Parts: sequence; C-alpha cells; structure tokens
Amino acid sequence: RIIEEAEAVFKTISSDILLPLADHIAFAARREREKIYVANPFIPDIKVLFGKEYAVALKSREIIKEMAGYEISDDEAGFIALHIHSGLSHEQVSDTLKATQLIDDSMNMIVKAAGKPANTDSLTYTRLLSHLYYMIERTTKNIPVNIDLNTFMEATYPEAAGIAKDVCFYMEKKLDKPLDKLEIGYLGVHIQRYLVE
Repeated sequence: RIIEEAEAVFKTISSDILLPLADHIAFAARREREKIYVANPFIPDIKVLFGKEYAVALKSREIIKEMAGYEISDDEAGFIALHIHSGLSHEQVSDTLKATQLIDDSMNMIVKAAGKPANTDSLTYTRLLSHLYYMIERTTKNIPVNIDLNTFMEATYPEAAGIAKDVCFYMEKKLDKPLDKLEIGYLGVHIQRYLVE
C-alpha cells in the first residue's frame, strides 16, 4: 500500500524496494513496541532533498498504524522516505544515506566556516543543499560541469571560493573519487549567496 501511495505521486516506482521496505517496517514496528527510539539526524536534509518522498512516508504512518497497530515516529518516516527515493532513483538506500551524511557534513563545514547559523527555511539554504546533492550525483555518474567559474570566484569572492575548495577536497576523500575541478567555482557561487544572506 505504501508503494501504491508512492505510485500515486510519482507514477512509477521500482517494486524492488518491496522486501527492504517491508523489512524496515517490521523492525520499526518492533522498535515501537519495545519503546526503542532511533534518531534520524538527517530529517532536515531529507525534508529538503526528498520532500515528496517524505510526504508519502508521512502518509505511510497511517497505513502502518492501521495494519500493524503501531505509530512510527517522524524519524522512522525519514528512513522510509529514503526507501521510496531508492525506488525512484534505483540507488541503494545505503548509498542515499551515505550521500545524505556527506551533504550534512559539507553543510556543517560551510556553516562553521561562515560563522553564522543556517536558516534552514531559506531558499538559499535549500538551493545549497540541493547543489551538494547534485554535485555528488555528477561525480558518481562522471557528468562534467559545463561552466568555469573558478577564476572569477577566486578573484571576486575568495572566501566563498576557499570554503568551496575545502568542501570539494573533503568530498573527494569521502567519495574516493576525484571531483571535476569546475565544481569548486560552481559551489562557490552558492556559498557566496549563503554568506551574504
């Protein structure tokens, strides 16, 4: 029924998620029954990056309560959203979780370097988060960047360019794959918008 809910929103979703999703739901219900709480530190990122998937996952809470008798938490719904995303993107849930962790780490680096708290409700924050997600996707799929902003960013906005360089270096290490060098300037534009917001 959760897959049917997802199909109503996304039109098509891989049925390959059926068993992993059922397995996750069984464990989530058992955790609820045993009053074991598993925090999902990526909820803010999941809501931004996979908002539609998360909306379906929130609806799935009603289905799980009806069929299993347990009401799962928003944190568990976040994990279900990752399963739904997996069915749409054909990525493994573990890969999506790793990417989400890398995005979260990168955002923390940017926030720390900027020296100001993140306004998670702002369009600038959402665009920056999305940009980090697509950077990872471009890198893993070997998709080149078609715009060279490196020289401009280094000359005009050296602080943003420096932060972008650090984030790109960190991502390379975590992905164990080189990033297109043009990612630095492109990311720098988004960081500059964040710095002046």
